[in-house]
Amino acid sequence: LRIDPEEWAKLQPPADVRLDGEAVGRAFGDLIEDAKRGGHFHSEKSTRPGLAGYLGVDHQYGRADVEIDGEIVRGVGLRYKGNGTFIEGHESGRYSFKIDFNRFVKGQKFVGLTKLNLNNNVLDPSQIREALAYRLWRKLELPGSRTAFARVTLTVPGRFDKKLLGLYVVVEQVNGPFLKERFGTDKGLLLKPERSLSLPYLGEAFAEYERVYVPKSDAKPRLAKRLMAFTRLVSQADDAAFAEQIGDFIGLEQFAKFTAAHTVLSHLDSFLLRGHNYYLYLPKAGGKFALLPWDVISPFASHRSARSPAQ
Repeated sequence: LRIDPEEWAKLQPPADVRLDGEAVGRAFGDLIEDAKRGGHFHSEKSTRPGLAGYLGVDHQYGRADVEIDGEIVRGVGLRYKGNGTFIEGHESGRYSFKIDFNRFVKGQKFVGLTKLNLNNNVLDPSQIREALAYRLWRKLELPGSRTAFARVTLTVPGRFDKKLLGLYVVVEQVNGPFLKERFGTDKGLLLKPERSLSLPYLGEAFAEYERVYVPKSDAKPRLAKRLMAFTRLVSQADDAAFAEQIGDFIGLEQFAKFTAAHTVLSHLDSFLLRGHNYYLYLPKAGGKFALLPWDVISPFASHRSARSPAQ
């Protein structure tokens, strides 16, 4: 990674944002209180959900160059990513990054991809848990991101010169190219639910769904109505109607595999425990929803909520 100092400054949190232990503890308390009131972990301090947002962090892009396996791609968007891993990365000086190849150069791609993620492994001394977890999904023939490993260096002229940040896991972004390859279309409805354990029905106005289901693509009316019908079935149908109709809305075999993989991996920072770190995708209005894994950074019961004796 190479980024000029003025662009590097854009990535940094605002000067008035504190990231020390006291501030993090206070933000976590606010997050929990919000959740108790039925909120979905969106603070007014930021547009992003999660703990970093409660601290007032809203990750911003700077313009950078990236060299991958000898090929230089210029003018990419580079920003920090994550919530807990961002805070851990701040303490260790080893952040996770998101690379957006066409953020500033329209249509620019790298090997057909528009985005890549560099995950910092700060919660994983083995450095391989996330890659192993995604491999299991692919072995089960479920749509999961491809991964690779990267030795990442950072150059900021006048500050760092090819500073070695360490070993990172490279994770394919769930977006248009991913969806087109796995589902044959990227024109469907892509959602990234946040702190939603029950897929609540929120009425017939799609605007009410945006804060909870966090759409990542345009919600065309027929697709939006399909989501409403799905959540209405889940939330309000009696047992007989649910059993009869649920197979019309979701691939049951795929969902069983998806749930089993989470359970076997003990990936608790997911829909199993916190109602997040997954995507919902509806390829077409009359189709079935598919669930896609995301941020599988603490499998094998390594999340703090599992009270693992060692990270």
